This record gives sequence, C-alpha cells and structure tokens, in this order.
Amino acid sequence: MGVGSGLMEKKIMAELDGRCSELDAEIDKNGKVTVPVDFFDLTVGSVINSLLVGKRFDENSKDEFLKIKKMFDDSSETFNLFDLNVPVWFLKWVLPWRFRITWDARQNILSHVGKEAVERFQKLKDGTYDLDSEEPKDLVDCFLAKMRSENEKGQDGHPGYNMDALKLVLHDLWLAGQGTTATSLYVGFLKLVTHPSVVLKIQKELLKITQKSPSSRDLTLQDRPNTPYLNATIAEIQRFTSVLNVNFWRINDELISFRGFQVPAGTMMTAQIGALHVNEQLFENPDEFDPERFLRNEKLLQQLIPFGIGKRSCVGEQLARSELYLVLGNLLLRYDIRAHGALPTNMDVFPYSSAKLPDTSGKFEFRKIQKT
Repeated sequence: MGVGSGLMEKKIMAELDGRCSELDAEIDKNGKVTVPVDFFDLTVGSVINSLLVGKRFDENSKDEFLKIKKMFDDSSETFNLFDLNVPVWFLKWVLPWRFRITWDARQNILSHVGKEAVERFQKLKDGTYDLDSEEPKDLVDCFLAKMRSENEKGQDGHPGYNMDALKLVLHDLWLAGQGTTATSLYVGFLKLVTHPSVVLKIQKELLKITQKSPSSRDLTLQDRPNTPYLNATIAEIQRFTSVLNVNFWRINDELISFRGFQVPAGTMMTAQIGALHVNEQLFENPDEFDPERFLRNEKLLQQLIPFGIGKRSCVGEQLARSELYLVLGNLLLRYDIRAHGALPTNMDVFPYSSAKLPDTSGKFEFRKIQKT
C-alpha cells in the first residue's frame, strides 16, 4: 500500500499541498489565515481515506467527514476503562445511553468507509470495474483481489475474506489512522506557538538543508538524518501528548509476582503509556515542554513508546511518523505561526486515563514565509 515507500510520501505531500493552496489563497487576500483544528483533522483524515478507499475530503465531502469526526470525539469522551471491562450486553441494557453514543459513532464510520467498498464490489461482480491485482490503488482493491483469489480456491479458500470483514478492517484502520496523528499535530502547534524559540531553531535547521541555490524545496523523509532538532521536537510532542494512554489489554496465564504484589492468573492488565512518559525517573521535569532533552540524552528515545512495543504495537506507526515529520516540518517551512486569540490552558498531562482529548478551541494564524 505504499507505506514506507515513495508512494506514501507522495500521498501525504499531495494532500498537504492541496490544503496549503487553500490557505495561500486566503493569505493572498488578507495577509494571514486563521487555522482551526479542522485543518489537521482534514489533512490527516484525507491521507488515510485516500489510502483506504482512494478518495480525499474536498469541499463537497468535508462536512460529512467533520460530522463523523464529531460523533467519534463525543464517543471517545464517554468511553473509558469501565466500558472496556464490562460485557456489551450490560452496556446495551443497563446503560443504553452510553452504548448508543459509541454504537452510533461506530455505525456511521462503518457506513462511510463501507460505502465505497460495497459499490466497488458490486461493480466487480457486474464486470464494470477493472481490478488490477498487481497494482491496487488502495486497500479496498487489495482486499477485493485477495477475496477473488481465495474464492477461486473453492473450499480451500480462507472464509475470513468477505465484505463484512473488509468493512470492519476499514473501520479500524480509519479510526487508528486519523485521530491520534491529527491530535498530536494540533497539540504540537499549541506547544510551538507558546515556545517561539523552538520554532526558530526548527526553521533555521530546515532552511539550512532546503534553501539551496538555485531555489528552495520541500522537506522530504530522506532529510530525517539531517534534522535532529525537528526529530527531537516531534518526540517531545508525542511524549507530551500520549493520546492513547493504555496499550492493548492482556491476561496473564499464571500467577505473577511483581514488586511484592501477587497477580493471580486470569487478571486483565495493561501498560499505562502516559504514566511512563511522565515518569520523573526517566524524564526530568516531565511537565515542561523541552525537545532538547532528547538531544542531551539520546537514550531517552528508547523510553518513548507512543505506539506501544512488540508484536502488538501500532500497525500504522510508520505512516504516523511520516505524517508528523512531513506535515509539521513543511508547515514550519512555509508559514510563520502565531496564536489566534486565547489558547486553551488545560493542557496538563493526565497520565491515568484511557485516552486524552485536548480542548480543541485553539486557533492559529499562518502567514507566508518568503522563500528564494
């Protein structure tokens, strides 16, 4: 699907260029543009939507996306560790209002991502869609090609490749690929506008490698080895944000003794990622936004696990890292950023919840940086 390749980088940059052209048109008229959180949601959402179903969110479809995103955010604010530890039937019959908020959001996302898959599958059956198994254009094509291959095997084919499974895969990847990265970018800009010295250091570093005769160029993923300060800033943003505070749940098979505590077999447990990221024994002054901590001690990067670790780590880690680097870096290359009005103040790190959704009322002002 192009993740980790030049194709994925092209998709990210094509979407960023499209969004920036809209910003530039407004700047050309008024000298500046106000950028709300929707900008980050739409940019990241379009990348994952293009990857999954081959379509970006334009003027005709962005309202649909923002409506679904609002439902998902409302669901996330309601959903917590309690919901993870009780049976679905209990929520459905004892706490129906909690169940309905989460269920409605899930069904709307399934409907959105599943619509294109169902339509394409029908065209494939009718013979009106040309499916290229060698060069699929998105995940739907990949899955449909696999479905066709398995069906041709008859009884030996894997029964798990069906339309219901495809819609669930699209649902899970759409959620995983959208919310956390967009939130990290938004929180990152909240921190950057209040730390202008960090912005200046990043811009100086980026200009040094992109502003070369005869003209300037965009930042690329190949520039990573030459941008230590930007890399450190992204690491600090991820440490500070820790959107998903808990890793996947696990159940131990046998009695465990841990630091004097006896944990019986069959206990459900998880790692508190957010708590690790504010551990004072690892990160000195954890409430301070300090990218240079990762330059002073490069071993700290080994303690930073925003995507989890091991076999159950985030499947979209490579995509998310690419988006954070390209979007953040190229926006700082193109624009002077400032706060627009008062910024949210409740940005403290709360390490002991299942997820953290920041106050999204913050807005930014972008002005063009003149390049040679």
